Amino acid sequence: MSSMKRGYYFLRLNGSRNKLPCHYNGVGNLDRTFPVTMRKERIIRFILILISLAFMTVFMSHIRVLPIEPSFNSYEQIHIYRIIGNDLPPRHKVGQVLQNTRFILENEPDFPNTKKWWIINRIVDNEYENAIIDLLKQHKKDYIRIPFNVDEYLRADFRLEDFPEPDFFHSYEFMNFTKVAKIRTIDYTYHDKNIYVMNNNGGRNVALKHGQSQPNARWIFPFDGNCFITNSAFTEITSQIEKWGKDYKYFVVPMARLLNNSQLLSDSDQKPETPEEPQIIFRHDAEEKYNENMRYGRRSKGLCLILNMIESPMTGVPTPSRFIARPVIPWETNENAQNTPSNYTSKSLYMKVGWVFRLFSGQASQELNQKESGALRAFNRLLAIQDLIDGIDERIARTHKNFNPDRLFLYDENSLSNARIKYWSGDEKITRIVDVMLNRADEITSEVSDLHKVDDSLFLNTSIQITFLKLNTDSETNLPDGESNEMPELESRSNEMPELESKSNEMPELDGKSNEMPELDGKSNEMLESSISTSQLFENITTLTLAQYFSGNFLYSRWAANLIRTFLLSSYGIGEEDKITLLEYNDTCLDCNVFDEGYGFPYLNKIPRTIPKNSESSSVFYKIPKDIFETDPSHFLDSCKLLYRIKALTHREFVELQALASYWLEYLISSPEGTSTGRKPDHRGTLYDLQILSLSGFIDDVRLHLRVSNRLRMRIGKQFYIARDVSLMNAAKISQPYEMMYVKNMIRNKMIKPSAYEDEVFRYKSLNLHYWMLITRIIQNVKVSNDLWLYKSKDGQKLSKAIMSHLNKYEVEGRKKHGLFLLKPLMYIAHKAHKISSKFSQRNNENEYFQRILIKFSEKYSFDYSDESERRENIDSNVGLGNRIRKNGVPPFWMFGIA
Repeated sequence: MSSMKRGYYFLRLNGSRNKLPCHYNGVGNLDRTFPVTMRKERIIRFILILISLAFMTVFMSHIRVLPIEPSFNSYEQIHIYRIIGNDLPPRHKVGQVLQNTRFILENEPDFPNTKKWWIINRIVDNEYENAIIDLLKQHKKDYIRIPFNVDEYLRADFRLEDFPEPDFFHSYEFMNFTKVAKIRTIDYTYHDKNIYVMNNNGGRNVALKHGQSQPNARWIFPFDGNCFITNSAFTEITSQIEKWGKDYKYFVVPMARLLNNSQLLSDSDQKPETPEEPQIIFRHDAEEKYNENMRYGRRSKGLCLILNMIESPMTGVPTPSRFIARPVIPWETNENAQNTPSNYTSKSLYMKVGWVFRLFSGQASQELNQKESGALRAFNRLLAIQDLIDGIDERIARTHKNFNPDRLFLYDENSLSNARIKYWSGDEKITRIVDVMLNRADEITSEVSDLHKVDDSLFLNTSIQITFLKLNTDSETNLPDGESNEMPELESRSNEMPELESKSNEMPELDGKSNEMPELDGKSNEMLESSISTSQLFENITTLTLAQYFSGNFLYSRWAANLIRTFLLSSYGIGEEDKITLLEYNDTCLDCNVFDEGYGFPYLNKIPRTIPKNSESSSVFYKIPKDIFETDPSHFLDSCKLLYRIKALTHREFVELQALASYWLEYLISSPEGTSTGRKPDHRGTLYDLQILSLSGFIDDVRLHLRVSNRLRMRIGKQFYIARDVSLMNAAKISQPYEMMYVKNMIRNKMIKPSAYEDEVFRYKSLNLHYWMLITRIIQNVKVSNDLWLYKSKDGQKLSKAIMSHLNKYEVEGRKKHGLFLLKPLMYIAHKAHKISSKFSQRNNENEYFQRILIKFSEKYSFDYSDESERRENIDSNVGLGNRIRKNGVPPFWMFGIA
């Protein structure tokens, strides 16, 4: 090959690589443009590099650098679960759960190799639950729904029998507790309801089980619904679990509380101080799970093995032995000792990693990192839980069980209506009783009509059957016995002892009513005789109302309504001496310590139950009858409802009656006298429960009505005693020791003679059981609470056994001492309660017992006379009228709808 060709060949090779134009000059040198071209190209490259760097600088300034993805394989996914529960005011602001859920969905970043789930945990409000579901669907998030089921919830009852003594809430030990100790003690009674409704650990275990069922899940985060994870927190957590994940199955993530969620939207994403209770991460093969028997509000985040090792307010990881040894109050379960294995070694199960933020609760004072804030959170958390559960019970009572305050509570409406139909059909036995009713109603109207005259100055609404009346004060010639403006048929409380009623500091046995008062001086008798018995007033109103119900004669209902107007509402003119003896009561001056006692605690007064009082009413409207603690209002309140139905009472008057009942109720549950009476372990405490149960239902306060009907069951174990060496099946061995103590104190204070001991014991035992049976029948008729007849105390006491014991002991000898008038209504009312309960429970030996005992008594509608010389009094006693039967707790015409 020639030199020229060889040079051309290399030139082509170079040209093919550099694509620079060259030619041979014939002298053996290359004439090139290469150097100039290269300089231009370098300048262009340099400019392009500068432009690229400037562009990258601007771009990087507007974005965050994503964290380096951990080296997890696809089969080592992280599954984050958030458990969403109910709002809990005052612990949380109303609507905070929904607001925080939206904040997380809109602001929390997506993490690599991570799947997010949401668990909707027994949201009670269907509309609120649907709003959460719609929000999750809008953001295309997966969720698991744990529904709230009413039937399942109703299987949970209150824990009332685990305390050191029966009826613990009325004990002096409980009375001396601090307010916090009281609220914690009451919280224990909600244990089973709390477990179901809050389902805190149950929801976490659902997350664990679901995560462990996912094929690619390596790590499971069962976090609270308000937890927020930032990029830095996630990076820290994942780097640590990648490093230590082969050695540990559990990781503890401490928490920091926020006062403002917007703090998470700033550029700063640094580790905060984390003094709060942690969350827990589980490896997919973890054996442990959450203890579902630990209720919310009582360290519910503990594991079976890690329980309480993760709850130090300072570090989040205390030494286990210190918490295992923590003392537990007697009625609480010691989960520490039960759940810590014998082969446990410190820090062998977990390590602490990263952090997590707890979004704002809406209550700033409870989120500060201070001891006071923690105490306030704990206290309000317990209040919120109880308020939520009380609200659920109220909703179920109204929507599922159809609670209706206009329904009769004591008299069963179907039975009452059937008796009226039989009367209209000419049934002889019922007609005989109704004839007595009408005869007594005629006597009442005849005697009170002389005390009133038609008030023509008042406008008469022809759409209602009312004639407005006022007292006839023009003349005293029509008044019997020269008593000015006094109703003769309203018998005085000549056998009671008013000076003992207000002595709340005496022993429970000493301040009751007495029915034999030989030692009272003439001045005391005059004072008593000038009073009108509230219980007799109520009996007359009920008699007139039932007379109208059976006969259809509106004259009776008009007079019943006018007795209410004159002596309770004081709607029209009234003479100075026509009065019920009253107590002054100022509801703004009560002892503050009283508000953490009785049925009004915790803080029931914050629930709107009272009807606004009418400012135009007279001062009597704001007074309390002095014999209020001795008066059963249940049949009277039913009469008011019947009068309102037939428009004998106007709507305004009925509202005023509800306001008056509300005022009486407030006095009973808030006054020192009321709370003191409520602590009595005998018939006085039972009547107190009967009063509150009746009044709360009348004013439509379902929460208080339910609270009383549940808590009063605690009295059964207190009042009825079973000998320890006798089989519980032997009903004859059940006694009422506190009634015997009450009678002994009457003898000690010379209120009765020692020779009257047996008769008085029989009387007060019967009185107490009558009150219990009226409570039982009210609960059965209202149908929103658990049947009291079926309740059994921890030691085996039941009302049915107490009734059978009483009847067995006194049935024979009672016939000889006028006791039949007490035993017969008691037996028939108890038999009615048994029949109602047997519809929903298995048949037992009670059926056989009542079949045997019924044949020992005359028929329910028949009359029994023990002495023809007392025929009038005996007739009244048969039907539930008159002082002798009234002071023993038997309501008027008990055979119509009660028995």
